[in-house]
Amino acid sequence: MSEVCKEFAIDKEAVIKKGMKRNKAKALAIYLSRNHSGITCKDCGMYFGNVSGTTITMAYNRVEKEVTQNKRVKGKLNKIKKRILNI
Repeated sequence: MSEVCKEFAIDKEAVIKKGMKRNKAKALAIYLSRNHSGITCKDCGMYFGNVSGTTITMAYNRVEKEVTQNKRVKGKLNKIKKRILNI
C-alpha cells in the first residue's frame, strides 16, 4: 500500500476510501494485494473500504485488462512491484 501511495502521491485514506469510482491507485493496490497476498476477495474488500468481494474482482479484472492493453499502466505497475520486492 505504501508504495502505491508514494507512486500516486496520496495518502492511504484516499486509496481505501469507499465510493471513489475509477480510483486508479485503489485499483492497482487491489490488483497487487490479490496477486501477492493470497487473501480472499471478501477479506480484501474489508480492507479497501468494506466493499464487496465482487467489487474487488471487478477492479482486479479491470486492471488485468488494462495492463495487457496499456504499456503505461503496465510500466507503472512494474515500477511499484520492483519497489515492493526491492529488485
